[in-house]
Amino acid sequence: MSSLEPSVAAELGAAGRSAVSGMVELLRDLVEIESPTGHKAGVDAVADRVTEELRDIGLQVERFACSDVGDQLLATNARAGEADPVLMLSHMDTVWPLGTLADRPFRVDDGIAYGPGAADMKAGIVVAVTALRLLEGLGRASRASVRYLLTSDEEKGSRSSRDRIEAEAKRCAVALVTEPADMPDGRIKTERKGSGMYELEVKGVESHAGAAHRDGASAISELARLVRRIDELTDYDAGTTSNVGIIEGGSARNVVAGKARAVIDFRITTDAERERIRRYMEELRPDDERVALRVRGGFERPPMQRTPASRRAYGVAVDCAEQLGFALPETSSGGASDGNFTSAMGVPTLDGLGAVGAGIHAVDERVDVGTLGSRAALIAGLMLTLPSEFARQGTLR
Repeated sequence: MSSLEPSVAAELGAAGRSAVSGMVELLRDLVEIESPTGHKAGVDAVADRVTEELRDIGLQVERFACSDVGDQLLATNARAGEADPVLMLSHMDTVWPLGTLADRPFRVDDGIAYGPGAADMKAGIVVAVTALRLLEGLGRASRASVRYLLTSDEEKGSRSSRDRIEAEAKRCAVALVTEPADMPDGRIKTERKGSGMYELEVKGVESHAGAAHRDGASAISELARLVRRIDELTDYDAGTTSNVGIIEGGSARNVVAGKARAVIDFRITTDAERERIRRYMEELRPDDERVALRVRGGFERPPMQRTPASRRAYGVAVDCAEQLGFALPETSSGGASDGNFTSAMGVPTLDGLGAVGAGIHAVDERVDVGTLGSRAALIAGLMLTLPSEFARQGTLR
């Protein structure tokens, strides 16, 4: 198993610790640029700021224009054209609507940084950029072949960026994703559930609820029956969950409802479960023949599963963390990320390598400032060790 030279580990650890104050300032800059997924100007402003940092390090930055969402960035170093580079993934968009910053401004309190998007994943960008800066500053950049892709719509399913993610994954030996790690112990993700979204539109027959109730066919009642059936698709033992997150319909209290709608979120851990859910939703039919049902949707992300290759990559990461002076536990997550795409392509993927944080998508979103330097040092160490490990193993994918 590849490992860091003791002198390199010591250099990276010390450089990471020295970089923390600058990392906090960059984090402040990024958090104070509001960048919800659909706000192109905000996401592009983040891209502008990150481009400054990447070019200052000496990386080549290519920008891909997008019309409906923010632009995407690809940063590469001089060795990126060589075989088996590392693919690093971050996203610049957040879930928080414009105006959130006014209510929850960026602040650092007792070693914890707060702010909308601080953990997910502005701090992940900071950690990735700093890792690249550490390699450059220590004269180690020439030993790492890196392709760093920053996307703009991860929080809405990566519809505009998936093709580019997969194209980059094809040319890389391993993928490192800078989604946040879990507080308090910095667990990284080696397994994630896949995700899918379906929408049901039910069209019934309207009638007067008192004078002609028998003549009507309630879309709401039919949808309620369908929801009960869909709820039964949940199988905790198999790791499958079905969640009806939105439901609406009807027009008035005294009218048999002519329309109703539901939106369902599915999470799965295996391809077999994904296929089971897909078949069920395609074959779904209403009980009342007078009611019309329209089913739309599908699975956005495949499951990220633990594989022999990802297990070996995790072993390298554990060894690297130990050399830097900390433990690196692993966990699985019900949430999905762009790492689901790279993993499904057979590329060994480590996720949750960003800042150690909590309150993801919650009002108390936060980052442990004291861990920023060590996470950057870890990623820098992995960029030095993982490519040679997988080149030696050859067929680990």
